[in-house]
Formats: sequence, C-alpha cells, structure tokens
Amino acid sequence: MRRAPVSPSPGAHRHATSNKAAILVTVLCWLAVVADGFDLIVYGSVLPTLADEPGWQVGPQSLSVIGALTFLGMLIGAITIGLLSDRAGRRLPLLGCLIWFSLCMIGCALAPSPEVLGAARFLAGLGLGGLLPTASALLMEYAPPRHRVLVYALAISGIPLGGVLAALLSLPLLPEPGWRVLFWIGAAPLVLIVPLAWRYLPESLEFLVNRGRAGEAAAIAARFGVSLPQAPTAERPAQPATPLLRGRNLAASLCFWGATFLALLTWYGLGTWLPGIMRDAGYELGSAIGALLVLSVGGVVGSWAIAALGDRLGYRAVAVGSFLTAACSLFLLSIPSGTLMLYLLLVIAGSAAVSTQVLINSFIGIYFEASQRASALGWSLGIGRTGAIVGPLTIGALIGAGLPYQWNFYLFAGCALLGAIAVMLVPAHRS
Repeated sequence: MRRAPVSPSPGAHRHATSNKAAILVTVLCWLAVVADGFDLIVYGSVLPTLADEPGWQVGPQSLSVIGALTFLGMLIGAITIGLLSDRAGRRLPLLGCLIWFSLCMIGCALAPSPEVLGAARFLAGLGLGGLLPTASALLMEYAPPRHRVLVYALAISGIPLGGVLAALLSLPLLPEPGWRVLFWIGAAPLVLIVPLAWRYLPESLEFLVNRGRAGEAAAIAARFGVSLPQAPTAERPAQPATPLLRGRNLAASLCFWGATFLALLTWYGLGTWLPGIMRDAGYELGSAIGALLVLSVGGVVGSWAIAALGDRLGYRAVAVGSFLTAACSLFLLSIPSGTLMLYLLLVIAGSAAVSTQVLINSFIGIYFEASQRASALGWSLGIGRTGAIVGPLTIGALIGAGLPYQWNFYLFAGCALLGAIAVMLVPAHRS
C-alpha cells in the first residue's frame, strides 16, 4: 500500500523561514559593514603615498590628524545615530549612513588639499560610525539565539574584510593611477548595496511593536517566520535609555567603554599606521601593504573561529583570552624576526584584535534590554572611538619623535592587557 507523503510540520516551516530571515539580514548588514571597513581602512593603505603628493607637504603629524578626524566623526556618529535608531528604527538610519559616507568618499577622491581631505574624512566618519551600532542592533534581533555571536561575527568580519580589499586593490592601483581612485571605489555602495538594502532590509520588530505598529510588525514576522516581540504594557513598559547611566548598568557601561576604547585603539592604530611602521622598520612599500593585508586576513578568519567559542564558552572568558593573546603577539612583534614569523604574528594579532571587539559588542547585546541595545552599542562604540582617535595620533607622535618602531608594539600590547582587565571587571550579568 502506498504511503501518503508527509507534509512538513509548521515548526519546521517556521525554522526554515527564520533561517531565511537571519541569512537575509546578515548578508545585507555584512555587505554594508564591508563597505564601512573598506572606506575606513583605505586611508591606512594610501597614507604612505600622501606624503609624496605634489604641493601638499604633509608630515607624520598632519597625516595622523587626518586619520584622527575620521575617528572623531565616527565618535559623534556612533552616539547620535545609535540614539536615533532607537527612536526612528534601524532601517532608515542604516541606509542613511551608507548613502552619506559613500558621498563623502567622492569628496575624498576630489580633495584638492590635505585640509579638504581631512574635512571629507571627518564627514565620512559620521556615517561610518553610525552604521555599526545600527547594523549590530538589527543583527542581534534577527539572529538565531544559539548562534547569535557567530552570525554577528560573520557580519562584523566585514570590517577587516574591507581592509583586505583595500590592501589588495592598493597594491596594483597605488602606483598608477594613484590613491584617488581608491576613494572613488569607496563610493560604490551607492549603486551596489543601497538599492538592495532599500528593497529587502526589514525594519526592527522591537521598534515597530514599541511604537504601536503591531500590524506592520506582524506582517514582517509572518513573512520571515520569526517570533513577534511582546508589546509594552502597564505591567511591562518599554525600557527607556536612561538606565544605561544608573546603578549596575553604569558600572557595566564604564567597563564596556574602557574595553572598547582599548580594543579600537589597538585595531585602528594598527590599521592606520601598520604600513608606515613597516616602512620605518625598513620594509619596501609592497611588503608594508602586505603586512596590512595579512593583519586584515587574520581579523576576518580569526574572528569567525573565536566568535564560535564565545557562543559556547561565554563572551567574558573568550574576550579576556583574546585580549591576552593580542597582547602576547603584539609584544613579540617588537622582536626582530623573519618574514614568516612576522606574518604569523600579524595573523594572530589581527584575529585577536578584531574578535575582542566582536565579543564585546555581543556581550553588550545580551547584557542590556533590546530596547536599549542600539543606544548601549552606540555609546560604547562612540566613547570607544576616542581610542581610535588617540591611537593614530599617538603613533604619529612616536614616529615623529624618532623613537624606534618597537615602541608602537609596546603601546598596543599594553592596551590589550588593560582591555582584558576591563572585561573582567564587568559586573555579573542579570540573566
């Protein structure tokens, strides 16, 4: 007797469509973060050639200021856009950031002077800084809870992957036609990513429900097969953002801000100045950019593997281990060694440096309520961006003072060690 076919259960259908939602949001946010990473790190790739631009006459300190202006813009953008996205949703702020920094990259490509380039990089930083907390909050909402950190790490790996693309494209394009074409490439999201995100990126369900747009939220939840968040009631009101700065949340926020400051000082200091440090150590331009490429590759691959550990072992323990691994590898980079050992240590340093920030952001995402998530991430990344400002300026000062290149690695190793202490001091999690 022929057996009737068994139809899939509703639970299986919901699981498949939920995976579809996670994949769609992850891919779109990943593409946006790749563009963010490219536009951010491309300055480190072109920095060694800007000193030779005819008529500009810029030294290490001026180049450091231009790099720091980018991070100053990111500081402002991370805080303001993070707060805005908790009030205006995630979708439109994310799209606005993409459009804004892409237009500013055109300004960088057309800059007639270092002053104009610095202004354009500052304005680009507003969008570059605002995109990450917005994309992070959206990812945290749609990712499967069991694999939240891994999904988040896959998306955030777009930042070092953007650095890989910047380094790869710099090798053939820097000699001819020159650095300006790399900034033109940085404007590509206007035509490659924005139309896709505009068409397919969903809005935050938590935001829609909290704003009384339950019908719209229900339609999106049904389309993607995800659970609809519970609406605020008199017994369960929506959480305001102010508790971030009170009681235990304040202590946790201060620790997260300190850890982010130190992680971003290390990563962006290296990303901005590593080619210059390698040139100072006697390497040719190709080898110096190759060092940035290896560092970025380590950041991409290592962040995936270490984030998977975070899902299993806990964010705090793995973040502390990543900071300590970064400290050891960065200290060893101060000791002269062969090219193979140099690149191996750079891979380890890149893996550990990127994964620490991925784990910190994931820790923040589960530590605070969903209604506070973008604000918490925005404040942490915004305050932490001061590290990204301090890092390039400090390295520029060390190089300008004529100190041996090893001092740069001593600085980075010390910051990584302090970062491990900051994570250990985060108060016990509530749940």
